[in-house]
Amino acid sequence: MFFLSLSPFSFIFNCIFQILITLAIITLVVWFIFCPNVPKFHIDDVTLTQFNLSDSNDTLHYNLNVNMTFRNPNCRLGIYYDKIEANGLYHGVRFSTVDVVGFYLGHKKGNNVSAVFKGEQVVSGVKGKYEAENGDGVFKIDLKLRLKIRFKVWCMKTPKFKPKFDCEGFVEC
Repeated sequence: MFFLSLSPFSFIFNCIFQILITLAIITLVVWFIFCPNVPKFHIDDVTLTQFNLSDSNDTLHYNLNVNMTFRNPNCRLGIYYDKIEANGLYHGVRFSTVDVVGFYLGHKKGNNVSAVFKGEQVVSGVKGKYEAENGDGVFKIDLKLRLKIRFKVWCMKTPKFKPKFDCEGFVEC
């Protein structure tokens, strides 16, 4: 009888408000049940066998192998790595992009992945930095990963997320 005395606008607003509160509570309960953790990533090994900058035309010749591990710390969530794009950068200048084959990572599992950067690329504005680092044989190379991932809960899959990982480091040749 209480709802009959409300105006139509108040009744609709009250219904929508109650639905939103119910959905928020359900979402919060599901979140606490599954307690998702951020996927883990680390570099295991980096091998740089060639890293030469030509004097004449700023062409960088490189051969870089990066071994990395992806880990799913979640107990109840699986992760689909639909796309993995690895970018190699030298002092902020991209010299190569490698697409790594996607995979599924189950609960509390890990997967080792390799990315091989091999070839040549014209890079500009790094000649002075290259000459300074070439004497030591240690080069500042960054790795940027761009991912497209989905989470799997039972038989449901979430929409794609696009996380980014940036790893800065020095590599000895």
